[in-house]
Amino acid sequence: MKFSYRELNNYFIDPLPEAKTVAEALITHAFEVDEIVDVGDDWELEVKILPDRSHDASQSLGLARELAAVLNQNLKEEYLSDDSQSRPSIIFTTKIINDILGLDLNEDQIIDYLKRVRVKVSKNADGDLVAQIPADRLDLNIKEDLADEVVRLYGYDRVPALSLSDNQRSVADSVNFVLANQLRQFFVSRGFTEIYGYTFKDKGKVKVAKPLASDKAWLRSDLNSGLIKYLQFNLKHLLFDNKAVKLFEVGTVFQSLDEEAKILSFGIAYKKVKGNDISKEIDKIIVDLKEDFGVVVDVFEIDRSDNLMVAQIPLSSFSFNKDKSVDLTPYLKTDENY
Repeated sequence: MKFSYRELNNYFIDPLPEAKTVAEALITHAFEVDEIVDVGDDWELEVKILPDRSHDASQSLGLARELAAVLNQNLKEEYLSDDSQSRPSIIFTTKIINDILGLDLNEDQIIDYLKRVRVKVSKNADGDLVAQIPADRLDLNIKEDLADEVVRLYGYDRVPALSLSDNQRSVADSVNFVLANQLRQFFVSRGFTEIYGYTFKDKGKVKVAKPLASDKAWLRSDLNSGLIKYLQFNLKHLLFDNKAVKLFEVGTVFQSLDEEAKILSFGIAYKKVKGNDISKEIDKIIVDLKEDFGVVVDVFEIDRSDNLMVAQIPLSSFSFNKDKSVDLTPYLKTDENY
């Protein structure tokens, strides 16, 4: 928005500094001045007013009040804000503001900075500070907003740079994360490919409040049904009938609003298959899982058809071995170009 330097000057008791200094003050205190144009006996300042300040700073008086704050310069009495109108107050303390900013300002300093942006501060019965917010400052709603006003007038460049504290605490392993990587290593070494199925389905047990589409209105309650579709889809692109499609997924399923679980699903499919070849392969995987992870065989949910078979099991059924090393680097493709 464009503002006349001469018009802005009319709001102040004492003359403003030169237009360049005014622009630099705005820029230093979180406003953007795109251009200063000489228009004869006046200067035109093009100031970018962000949406959060459009209610109070989009008019000349509003920008003059902002200049009064950043330059600490007095407005004429008739242009002072009306204290009778204010928004809900914000309760805060000196410690809260200092903790947010990492500074050590005293109470008088904080009150003075807020006063410059027309925020009147008083104390309540508990000794806490109470900020009375001007009606047109719709951007001031929480304690952090007050802290932001304080620091921009204090000066961002004056805030000391501090290094983060050295955290020596050991980080606890996430059981599901480590276990999922162990399972990835297990399946990839046996020729399986990992997939990430879609969470939203056309049916399930937990309905989405605002679905993206009618066929995506439910959260999935199992992985097997999705894995079957992905196996069938990939079979269409298989060149040789005797080759298998082997897929697995580790993902979250939702049985109710209060119940979600991480589970493993894996499956094998052929275009053409003889006898119980798939069953033997799946049974071998289950035996190996039992040996490596201590899984009980009868907890698997198995679905099968003539040319494919899938099985799923909760990760809670596995024995977590935090000492078991996981190295996935041999399976990373580093020569892919996109």
